[in-house]
Amino acid sequence: MEALRNSVLFLTLICMSIHYANTVLFNFTVICMEPQDKSGNNTKVFTPVEEGWILSMISVGAIVGTFPSIYITKQIGLRMSFTLSGYVSAIATMFMPLASVNFYWILVVRFVQVVTLTKRYPQVAP
Repeated sequence: MEALRNSVLFLTLICMSIHYANTVLFNFTVICMEPQDKSGNNTKVFTPVEEGWILSMISVGAIVGTFPSIYITKQIGLRMSFTLSGYVSAIATMFMPLASVNFYWILVVRFVQVVTLTKRYPQVAP
């Protein structure tokens, strides 16, 4: 029984780490971006104001998504809400390269990623 508990704990740790990594991946990308790099790959370089908006969507999504995530967790259960938020976060992360052509689509994708991340708060709290 102890091995089962430890495996569930380990699997939960891995899933939550991947879920959080989906959201913060762009933050590390911004740190490594150099506007002078013209390697011919047509990567869009964002202005500092656009980068600020993209990074601030984490806070906006966390504020907006916290209370609905608690409600959804009460309605469909803890396991189903965590599973659903993981799938939605993965789908939003897959859409990030497609959304990179338009600044506003990136904002939407970031918002969805963080709203799904807020579903994790009721699951972590005792």
